[in-house]
Amino acid sequence: MYLLLKDCRSLYDTHEVEEKIMLLFSPSPGQIADRMTILELKVQKAKEVTPALDAALNELERCRHELATSALRLDSPSSLNFDNLVGLLRYQNARQWEYEDGVRVALKCCTIPPTYEQLLDVTNIERLNAQGNETRAELVRKIDGLFRMAPEIKAYK
Repeated sequence: MYLLLKDCRSLYDTHEVEEKIMLLFSPSPGQIADRMTILELKVQKAKEVTPALDAALNELERCRHELATSALRLDSPSSLNFDNLVGLLRYQNARQWEYEDGVRVALKCCTIPPTYEQLLDVTNIERLNAQGNETRAELVRKIDGLFRMAPEIKAYK
């Protein structure tokens, strides 16, 4: 990306080009909210202070700032809806975290070769995880819709 920005500056010598390119690579408010809620879980679940935790805290603060800045562009009814959607996204990501923990535990308990029941347990958890990812993607689209952004279509089936 650096070379692209450098080339554009040398061709046009303007910051307008850089701003347009940055818009192409900037995450949407929904994606930022999704990342923020995942980072909140990561920080909450951390057992000790590590450089990775420090990095997560720094990124979390950046996400919160970007999201707060984005939310200023919303009118009052949309702002209330925005807060509700971010809360639902926070809840959904906590469920996803639990599903993924469930898969890890189920896989740890598997015998080699795994029994039919063990495979069924993992498959059921993975199915719930896929459904949860669909719900997350829908919440991200709804948040982006508040900002009148074109939806990004993701399918986890």
